[in-house]
Amino acid sequence: MAGNPNTLRILSQAIHEKRCVAIRLDGKNRLVTIEPHVIYTDTHNNIVIDCFQKKNADKDDGIEGFWNTIKWRKINAVFWLNTFFAPRIAQGFIEMDEKYLSGLVAIVNTGNRLNSDKQTFHAIESSIEQLLASNQKMITRH
Repeated sequence: MAGNPNTLRILSQAIHEKRCVAIRLDGKNRLVTIEPHVIYTDTHNNIVIDCFQKKNADKDDGIEGFWNTIKWRKINAVFWLNTFFAPRIAQGFIEMDEKYLSGLVAIVNTGNRLNSDKQTFHAIESSIEQLLASNQKMITRH
């Protein structure tokens, strides 16, 4: 079964908004509430969603829920919920995980990447300014 492109769009938007969604998985009647954190392509070329599953978890999973990786093509339906989430860093979410490096579709913004990108940009900007200044000195000497 091929995945529905609309579910991928909705899940990507939910990640961007940090919004909880309810999904219905292939062959299941019940809805599962998730906090989608990442959509990426796994090592087998499947589009998958790493999420924190909130509801309909087994009792052994604990009251909070658990991390789950769900194949996109197994999702039959996605429903918006009016609840939002904070990235689950304390529960083990690592946005710089190597498995997300290739085939990344969408990832929740924790703020860490933004700060890192700003620092990188300032370092590059500083290097460019130094390079231009040294080139200017060389030009004025000749």
